[in-house]
Amino acid sequence: MNGQPGSYDHHEEAARRVGEALNAQARGRPMPPPRPGGPPPAPPRVPGRVPPPAPRPLPPQQQHRPAPAAAPAAAAPAASGSAGSQILWAALIALLAGALLGGGIALVSVLLPGALPALG
Repeated sequence: MNGQPGSYDHHEEAARRVGEALNAQARGRPMPPPRPGGPPPAPPRVPGRVPPPAPRPLPPQQQHRPAPAAAPAAAAPAASGSAGSQILWAALIALLAGALLGGGIALVSVLLPGALPALG
């Protein structure tokens, strides 16, 4: 307030409302209702989350087809080959990363003989 009897400071109103909310939260009570006349609060956004797309209806020629009989034995080797390939690539990358780290430590130990005890 600026000292005049009829004046009203919006910063003081905001500070008062924040104080009320903090006191209510500390006491375990629900927050006071929002001031009328404002827009409704927007729902909180979670970064990185995208709502799932709406399902699309199938075209008429695919709706009435019977499902083909799946051979579980034929699908298993393809999945295991893919998993085996992924494991092989992961092991190869881990081996290369280890070799680079080991080579770096060896270079530091050769070029700077007293540096490794100081770093460790």
